Amino acid sequence: RLRDLPLASGYARDLRTRTSPGALPPWAAQLEAWFAADMNELASARALIGGLIGSGKITYPNELRLLERRLGELERQLK
Repeated sequence: RLRDLPLASGYARDLRTRTSPGALPPWAAQLEAWFAADMNELASARALIGGLIGSGKITYPNELRLLERRLGELERQLK
């Protein structure tokens, strides 16, 4: 267990930005957004999730529904 959200978020960002497109499973590409939300960086989490949805890289219907639901929750929290 890392128990250091900023460090974990940095690792997740490195995974997302330093790997070849399609090299990560969808859950790994989402880690940075989940960590941002856990650190109360709601606008960042919203932008990351919106980017994942908009990229078209999420093709599994259940994953897409999960992200859309979380995006809606973040938007409500940011109002």
